[in-house]
Amino acid sequence: MFNLLLIMSVELTHPVSNAVRKAMPMLGVTKASKILVGASGGMDSMVLLYILHQSGYSVSAAHVNFNLRESESLNDALFVRNWCLEHDIPFIELSKDTKSYAEANNLNTQTAARNIRYEWWEYLVHTHQFDFVATAHHLDDTIETVFMNLFRGTGMKGLRGIPPARDFYIRPMLDCSRLAIESFATSFDIPFRTDASNLTDHYQRNRLRHHFIPMLEELYPGLHTSMRHTLHRINLEWDGWEYAYSEW
Repeated sequence: MFNLLLIMSVELTHPVSNAVRKAMPMLGVTKASKILVGASGGMDSMVLLYILHQSGYSVSAAHVNFNLRESESLNDALFVRNWCLEHDIPFIELSKDTKSYAEANNLNTQTAARNIRYEWWEYLVHTHQFDFVATAHHLDDTIETVFMNLFRGTGMKGLRGIPPARDFYIRPMLDCSRLAIESFATSFDIPFRTDASNLTDHYQRNRLRHHFIPMLEELYPGLHTSMRHTLHRINLEWDGWEYAYSEW
């Protein structure tokens, strides 16, 4: 019993759980809110699902089987389903032929998967009366997004990165680095599955993640801290301009 209380105490003071619990009320979420959590089975989404569940929020897990990796896709779905069953978390699954969807809509695979995911989440929000959809985007994701937008050509809006909230979508882990999330998963034995496609350099985001960002971290060891502050200031300025424009 003492060991369990000690683990819970350490968990409460971990930077990731602290950041998530601090973000939720700022995002307008209460303990009465009904939250759908996008759960791929990867480290980020499993940590978010675990923290929200442990914090007493009313959560359901939504998993999309994109059928892109044969048996691995099926095993991902089974993993999330079984974990949710063990923790008494409602589980909802969608199985979709992503390649056929992409061909029918003249889309690349990544865009097709994103469309499938967001279209389904929106459907679930309206049919199951969810108040929010929580996704596990984190600080590294938003840093990568800023550079992707910068290299394509963008204005201030593109330099905001990933916003913490949009409509009913919330991202409670945006202040958390991938390294901190990994620390939490290791410290509290959060199981997860690794998508092998994330380890390749096939996608532009992966090349930024595996090569460009590590190079910047070598040049600027405080990259994550400075980017967090910069993004905060840019978002404050953007919100100010938006408010002034709407008033005008």
